[in-house]
Amino acid sequence: MSDDYDVGYGRPPQATRFKTGQSGNPKGRPRGSHNLHTLLSDAMQARVPVTIEGRRVHLTKAEVAVRQQVDNAAKGDLRALAFLVKAMAQAVPPPESVEHGQKTELSTDQYNAIFEALVLDHTAEGGL
Repeated sequence: MSDDYDVGYGRPPQATRFKTGQSGNPKGRPRGSHNLHTLLSDAMQARVPVTIEGRRVHLTKAEVAVRQQVDNAAKGDLRALAFLVKAMAQAVPPPESVEHGQKTELSTDQYNAIFEALVLDHTAEGGL
C-alpha cells in the first residue's frame, strides 16, 4: 500500500475493497437462473407439432394459442372475441390515413361501440 493514498468519499481504504473476483453479494441470484418473464418467453417459443388442414406443421406454442383464440372467436365465444379485440387494439397500430398522413386513433368508446355491434350482430343470428 502506498502512504500517499487519500481515503475519503468515493475512495474507501484499499484493505476493505472487494478482492478481484469476489462479489459483494455472494449469496445473491445464482448465475444462469431465470426470472418469470424469461421462463414464460422460452415456454411460449417452444415448437410443437400441429395438424392443420391435414398437414403436419411445427408451430410455436404462442402461435397455437393465437390460432385457438381466433377459432374460438369464430365459433361464437364472446370472451375469445373480447380478448382478440383488446389484443388487436394494443398490438396493432391504427392504420395511417392516406390523405393526411396522420394516424387515426380510436377511443375506448369507439372500440366499445364496435364490440357491442359485433355482439348484437352475433345475438341476432341466434349465437347466444
